[in-house]
Amino acid sequence: MVEPAAARLAAEATLAPAARAHLLAMLAEVDDAGTETFRPKDSRFHIAVAELTGSPSLIAAVADTRSRISDLLDRIPLLQTNLDHSQAQHRELAEAVLRGDGPGAEAAAVVHLEGTARLLRGFLT
Repeated sequence: MVEPAAARLAAEATLAPAARAHLLAMLAEVDDAGTETFRPKDSRFHIAVAELTGSPSLIAAVADTRSRISDLLDRIPLLQTNLDHSQAQHRELAEAVLRGDGPGAEAAAVVHLEGTARLLRGFLT
């Protein structure tokens, strides 16, 4: 999975104040998103984490992955309970990145992605 690696690398990077502010802004945008705008804001948050790595190839890989996941997520209903849970996981991930906790950021990303995989399996199989 590329996103957990991106999360770890982002947390281990030396983040400029502008980069930290950008991550927090993307977190706030997805936090404030309603059901009609949640999915694009969600993808943008995930890509913002990858952008913190400074690796164009990793950013592209995460963007491609998010596009594919979004295509699958568009096939299932948006339930507020799931969105709330996702948001709590986004906050955990962002907090780990911002405190420089590489293993914590990677673990938070794994938990989040495993939850998304379970959700998709539940609805699509």
